[in-house]
Amino acid sequence: MRTFSRIGILAALLIAACAGTTARTEVLLPAMQQAWAGIRPAVARYIATIDDQVHNAALAAADASMQSGNPVDVAGVSWQLLDDAHESDVAKRLAAGEIGPGVADSLRERLTQFADARATFIWSK
Repeated sequence: MRTFSRIGILAALLIAACAGTTARTEVLLPAMQQAWAGIRPAVARYIATIDDQVHNAALAAADASMQSGNPVDVAGVSWQLLDDAHESDVAKRLAAGEIGPGVADSLRERLTQFADARATFIWSK
């Protein structure tokens, strides 16, 4: 009797693990890719103003990781550098009057949600 309950528990754990992997690749990854497509222009705009190879390499790594969808690739990106670049671009555009406070808040919220999704994606592998 105990053997059957142990097998049932193991089967439930296996099903949950598979469901998590499927959710990550079929739901979370496409959402992250879509969010990155909206975040990337601000990052690229900032990097173009500083012309720094470290930032350029991080941007290329981010693009490749979003394309591959591999959590290890995503984890290997210098995201903080890119997040800071995004914030610098938003702050610069806000100060120049190109965008208003509401748009700036929306752009920042998108980045926050993207960062949360990245953490979930990386740690749920």
